[in-house]
Amino acid sequence: ALDLATKLLWMRPSIENYAEMRRLAEPLAKWQGLRAETQDRLAKKGEHTFLTEIFLEEAQIDLALASLEKARSASRWGVSDTLQLQVAEAARQDRPRESIRLYLQIIQRLIANRGRGNYAQAAEHLKQVQEMYRRLGDLQGWQRLITNLREENRSLRALQDELNRARL
Repeated sequence: ALDLATKLLWMRPSIENYAEMRRLAEPLAKWQGLRAETQDRLAKKGEHTFLTEIFLEEAQIDLALASLEKARSASRWGVSDTLQLQVAEAARQDRPRESIRLYLQIIQRLIANRGRGNYAQAAEHLKQVQEMYRRLGDLQGWQRLITNLREENRSLRALQDELNRARL
């Protein structure tokens, strides 16, 4: 069953197939070796997006952050905002500065894409950023950030409106 699960993972890489492989390997005391071998093989194949998902699943935030950067640099199209947001959320507690950096990249893309819906989403993410600055005790840093963001985008009335609605 483990051999079949391993083959299935390579045919259809997914977190579900990875978890099934782990479930079957752990009782046989083969998981640590198989895990290292699988992750090494994925890295050599340049499957950094999938590796990032694995590291998130395993709550290995530093590895997820590093893998996300590799995925971004390896892909012509970058990584999905969904994956980046998952990493940002996972990093909020232990790596707030990294989380802020990731959130700000998403926020900039949302603003660049224009539209009230994107601005509302950006404002929601900015609330998370504000909270992290508050936890870090860096209210001046937050104030500089939001002031600069408002100034750089002063001509975007809908954005300004969404920021006001969010009380930012």
